[in-house]
Amino acid sequence: MRGVIRGLRSTEILSMDLRVHWHRIAAATLLVALAAAAVLGEGRLAAAPQAPLGGRAAGAVDRAAGPAAEAGTRGRVLFSADGRYAFPLAGDITDMAWTHYHWNGGDAVDILARPGLSASSLAFRRFERSSVVAVTAGVVSRADNALGGTALVLRGDDLREYYYAHLSETWVVKPTRVRVGELLATIGRTGRWAQYLERHLHFAIASRWHRGLAWKTDVNAAEWFRSEFDLAWIDQTPGPYPAAYPSGSPLPPPYRIVRSFAEMRSRNPDLASIELAPEGGSVGLAVALPAHGNRGTGSSRAAAQDGAQAGVYSTLTGEVRVLRGTVVGLRVQVTNRHTSQTVVFSGLLAATVRTGDVVRRGGLIGATTGAIDYEYFDDGLLTDPTPTLSGRR
Repeated sequence: MRGVIRGLRSTEILSMDLRVHWHRIAAATLLVALAAAAVLGEGRLAAAPQAPLGGRAAGAVDRAAGPAAEAGTRGRVLFSADGRYAFPLAGDITDMAWTHYHWNGGDAVDILARPGLSASSLAFRRFERSSVVAVTAGVVSRADNALGGTALVLRGDDLREYYYAHLSETWVVKPTRVRVGELLATIGRTGRWAQYLERHLHFAIASRWHRGLAWKTDVNAAEWFRSEFDLAWIDQTPGPYPAAYPSGSPLPPPYRIVRSFAEMRSRNPDLASIELAPEGGSVGLAVALPAHGNRGTGSSRAAAQDGAQAGVYSTLTGEVRVLRGTVVGLRVQVTNRHTSQTVVFSGLLAATVRTGDVVRRGGLIGATTGAIDYEYFDDGLLTDPTPTLSGRR
């Protein structure tokens, strides 16, 4: 690594109000629709809600005394060899991971906790408190939007623009000049879809300033990380698999539908699913838990219920994405890119697969001791999976 780690800088607080929003979501799958849904990718900015005048917005980071100013790795910033640029997250780079391309094939990146970290580990919890910093000197402005949540755009002195999305909090309220490496915000999961996922930073680069706030990502962020900081992306290219559609139940019979799609949708249209549970007190199956860290920590149903474990099986042939620290516990997504189909299994006790694996329909993907949520996205559209449970498609 040829970058240089230095202490985080901080300066005085400035506050006011900028209203901007931005987004265009590209269609695809839940890996498309959920795994990244940030999105600058190829987005457009629009108006955002006003922050309160004359003071900090609720939950705002203090520019002079924010999380990055605290002791430990949260205050470490990696600078390029010439000092012109800083990596967008402060902290231990070895706890972070990103891929060469975004889920939609674009040039943005989602920086997440590296695969294999348990959601209960110190490293994972430390990553979820990571500080976001200015990658170069310039003027930073708010760019909040429905999909990206709390977001910022940095118009760099290098004539490029940089976008940060899904932030949990920020001191930025009006356009403000910042220095390279300066604290801007803390990582989060704000935004329509990201609120249900792991905390991560969506980061994108445009090669030039644009008139107004409409622009297109055209610099590959992962390649920029490699060029400026000698950092490599992780390769999660899945192996080949055939076109397929979901069919069958994720739980072996007998099982029951605890809550229907209509009932779940009435509670939350963005997270509509069906809730399934093994029928009766015994499920008659023991599943070996994995040793690679994919255990759930947030599933109240799976963790609270004692008893035999039930296997959870994929209803779709495709590629796997495992998400750990989500508001619905451990979740496994399976996407078939050939047919733009995605199924999501949430509330698992453990996963027996890893991100990037290819799984066949009927293949074991995890275990539960209680109910799970089962979602289905047909070409990016949240769809009732009940008709597919019979195995006929």
